[in-house]
Amino acid sequence: MRLLAAADIDEGSRRRRRIDGTTQGTTLEVSRQEIRRDPTPGAHRLGWRLNQPHSFGEQILQSQTTTPPGPEVGIGFPAPSGQRLGMSHVGTPPESRRLNVGCGLDIRPGWVNLDRVDYGGNTLTDLDRYPWPFPDSHFDEILCSHILEHLGNFNAVVTELWRISRPGALIVVRVPFFLSTKFYSEPDHRIPFGIRSFDNYEDISGRTLRFYEKWKLGHRTNYGSPARFRIEEKRFHFSNFAVLRWLNGPINLEPVLFERFLATLLTPEEVWFRLRVVK
Repeated sequence: MRLLAAADIDEGSRRRRRIDGTTQGTTLEVSRQEIRRDPTPGAHRLGWRLNQPHSFGEQILQSQTTTPPGPEVGIGFPAPSGQRLGMSHVGTPPESRRLNVGCGLDIRPGWVNLDRVDYGGNTLTDLDRYPWPFPDSHFDEILCSHILEHLGNFNAVVTELWRISRPGALIVVRVPFFLSTKFYSEPDHRIPFGIRSFDNYEDISGRTLRFYEKWKLGHRTNYGSPARFRIEEKRFHFSNFAVLRWLNGPINLEPVLFERFLATLLTPEEVWFRLRVVK
């Protein structure tokens, strides 16, 4: 993110402003109204939080002003050349071991609530820029409810979720089924999901493989990602209307075959996953 210098602030403005420049960075104390919107993507999400010094996003922003320039790895997260982003660049690690990714208005007490928009009480970051501001193997539980379909790179976000999870951590994923109106009627949805979307990252050692799993084992598309999970559950969720939920039983008797032959006739709304991190 780039904050504008004094010359960029309207000369006719009568609002209070003070600019204190240093060789390492620039500290600004301005009101929300005084910050001209920076056209840099995502700049509006962090710029106006300068007057909230106790937020985790503020700690990240402050670390930016004192870190020598380096390759940009995320909004406001420059890292020294040749190094990955570490906690020395993002402030104190969060105490909570539970992460709510793409929280929206679902701000959960006792969780780290993460999103790219400020909903009040959540941590800000650009979810399409990696790494996220957390150390390796930190979280015990991660919730991704209707967020992954909005992101730009499935392999990248799956690998990032694996990186920040501790061995044995639980990741719960809920996404719209790609044939459902919940998916294709939303223009912002980018990644389609089906019942086998995580198969390329499944740890299938130590169990008998089904015929399609044997074939898939030799045709995995995970770009060499180290991410591996035990898929504890993958199931369809037919509808949020109570009168239709009885259909969850029959459509999940054999969800892979149901998707292949019947899903176009009796289309579920969502796909749910429970993933156990393997490291």
